[in-house]
Amino acid sequence: MLANVQQQQIAQASKLDTEMNKMIKQNTDIKTSIETMSDKYDEILQELKQTKAENTAIKKEIKLFEQKIELLERNAKASTLELRNIPEQQSENKSTLVSLVKNIGDVLGVGVRETDIRNIFRPKMSQNKIAPVIVEFSATTLKENMLKTSKTFNKENKEKLNTGHLKLAGESKPIFVSESLTSNGRRLYFLARQSVKNNKYAGCWTSYGRVYIRQKEGGPSKLISCEADLTTLRAQ
Repeated sequence: MLANVQQQQIAQASKLDTEMNKMIKQNTDIKTSIETMSDKYDEILQELKQTKAENTAIKKEIKLFEQKIELLERNAKASTLELRNIPEQQSENKSTLVSLVKNIGDVLGVGVRETDIRNIFRPKMSQNKIAPVIVEFSATTLKENMLKTSKTFNKENKEKLNTGHLKLAGESKPIFVSESLTSNGRRLYFLARQSVKNNKYAGCWTSYGRVYIRQKEGGPSKLISCEADLTTLRAQ
């Protein structure tokens, strides 16, 4: 009986030893897997960090590229004005548009010769909108003079610049003289006007293709280079 019990105990011990060896091997395999996964995680983490750094560098390059394009577009429009809200006339062509600009110059007291106009056209628009007259002068100084005198004229005269001054047929409509902005400039100017309206700021304007805003009368003007500038302004 004792021999029997001893044999059973030996068998159980052997079985337990076998199970223990299995568990040790399993633990070793798990440890190896964890170490492998940890190495893979570190490798993936390193790759993610490198990708993030590359993306940051690419974003900076794109930003610089956009700024260069914006500067080139702004320089290309440096001598260009937009005359808005002038109804299209019958048989309109470049000659009639040139005469139109010369007449506006006469009203404002600015002499404009045909040779002062490098290019002039009216882009195609939807039927419900009056397309602006785009006029590119041969000199930036003439464009700035037209812009400045139009503002002065509207301030000093009760009857602001309108189609009646040009003796155009139909009901008199106000004429708006403005800089020709880039697509980004138009977007920023629109947002700036919305900020003035919503936050009751003193006003906003454009100068040499750039957008400026003033929070209160007599306060400093602030250059708006991107949408983030408006967000920062509202947070102040």
